[in-house]
Amino acid sequence: MKLENNWHVHAPWAPLVCVTKIPNDLFDKLNSIVNELWNRDDKKHVGKRLVGQIRHEYEVPIEYLIESNLIDYMISMGQKYWNTILTNGNMGTTLGINGVKNWQYALIACWCNYMRENEYNPIHNHEGEISAIIHLNSIKTTGSIKSNVPSDGKLFFLSGNTDSRLTEAHWNITPEEGMLYLFPSSLHHGVYPFVGKQERRSVSFNIGVKPDESQGAN
Repeated sequence: MKLENNWHVHAPWAPLVCVTKIPNDLFDKLNSIVNELWNRDDKKHVGKRLVGQIRHEYEVPIEYLIESNLIDYMISMGQKYWNTILTNGNMGTTLGINGVKNWQYALIACWCNYMRENEYNPIHNHEGEISAIIHLNSIKTTGSIKSNVPSDGKLFFLSGNTDSRLTEAHWNITPEEGMLYLFPSSLHHGVYPFVGKQERRSVSFNIGVKPDESQGAN
């Protein structure tokens, strides 16, 4: 990244987290989907293939996402994130993919977490190239879980050297409804437990990215 003459920034080891707010109409559709999914008797539990210590984790059916146009939005956000990575300084060169002009994006998985009191998501990462989390609600907690830093129910990301004063290796994020976080699938993250009778809802999805050879990737 060139900031001025004779001053360039190279950060090939810095995973980017991009944040945006989902449009209100799509947010309403997503909430409707999550509410309808909860009431379905045939909903597919995905907890066995996820690390979360969460009783209610369910796959969001692809037909819901297609009918609501949410899948188009998710793919477009993945594409925007990917392009952001490639325009961040010399990341394209670092990753050895500068010659690729066209890319294919595919939704690999999408699921909803209905998280209750004392449940949590331990440190983990995801499959694919890009992962995303959408917070569906904000929560108020009692603050009863002991910690040097208030963290109840927060999403957290882990990366880098914890001994450096110039980088932040541990980032806590308070859930805020409608906020979407996109990040590398390899980036370690998790969710702290919380005390309180509310339900913490979020939707996660993974996107795979590969060169589109059908349109002449190079």
